[in-house]
Amino acid sequence: MIAYLLSDAKFWTAIAFVIFVIAVFKPIRSLVIKTLDEKISDIKKEIIEAEKIKKEAEKLFYEIQRRQIKIIDEIKDINKDADSKIDYIKKEINEKFIKRISRQEELANQKINQIQSDAIKEIKEIVITLTLKTISEIISHKLDNTNKEKLIKLSLNDLNLSLKI
Repeated sequence: MIAYLLSDAKFWTAIAFVIFVIAVFKPIRSLVIKTLDEKISDIKKEIIEAEKIKKEAEKLFYEIQRRQIKIIDEIKDINKDADSKIDYIKKEINEKFIKRISRQEELANQKINQIQSDAIKEIKEIVITLTLKTISEIISHKLDNTNKEKLIKLSLNDLNLSLKI
């Protein structure tokens, strides 16, 4: 049977195929291993790069969060400042408004007082004029000349006394 196998072409073809596979397997194996090692190395590099990018992204994320918190605090401070300025402006406007109203009220009171004093003067003038007219009519109708002269003298004396005082 061994002699038959040694003489059979199929046997030798199978042996040649096995030898060929063994001979080709080592270089192909080393080539495949080399290629796989390169792929593994590339994947490791990509993983390392991805980890670096992830760390940078996390740093950026935390930096953005920190800045966001800082900006929110700044916005709160700005709002507080704006509120205090608004309150100050409101107080200032109220004070100016009150001063203006009090000035206008004072001017109105002065005008009223002036109108009152003018009215009192006019009334006095009218009363004096009417009184003098009435007195002169009474004097001219009811007094005789001697009494008129006495009255004029007394009036002149009273006038002199009042002018001296």
